[in-house]
Amino acid sequence: MCQERSRTAPGTLTHGTLRSNMIAEFRRPQIQNGSGTTSGSCREVAYQHLLRASAENTYKRPEYTECTLAEAPKFTQPLNDRTTTNGYTTKLYCSVRGSPKPKVVWMKNQMEIREDPKFRSLVNQGVCSLEIRKPCAFDGGVYTCKAVNSLGEATVDCKLCVKGKRKCSEFND
Repeated sequence: MCQERSRTAPGTLTHGTLRSNMIAEFRRPQIQNGSGTTSGSCREVAYQHLLRASAENTYKRPEYTECTLAEAPKFTQPLNDRTTTNGYTTKLYCSVRGSPKPKVVWMKNQMEIREDPKFRSLVNQGVCSLEIRKPCAFDGGVYTCKAVNSLGEATVDCKLCVKGKRKCSEFND
């Protein structure tokens, strides 16, 4: 590395003035000679080296890939097969997650359950329930819960068996 002699007698400059003199030396422009090379003091060379190093070590913001939280529906708790007694209200439960929020459809024996007063469907925080009021033997069968969103669909099913000798018409009174 280059060495230069001090231009003043040792001990005559304070730290602050020495530092300002060094900065002034560093900032002195370089002069190009006829051969295309630059001439300058070792301090100028060191200053140029510092400038290059600081340019290389400049913080560059990382490039992040866009994160999407969208997912197809997925059942986290399946439906369980159930046996119930004639005339006693029963509920079927399962839970689903998905984003965007999935639409839940209940089916009995592959037929969609629509606005039937015998059935009440609820979805709360991903927990899906189907209440079957006063079931009879006719209400037994395979129940399916289907969740659908723009990314896909999922289904779970269970078997409901209704025990008892009374007919459905006896409970509608």
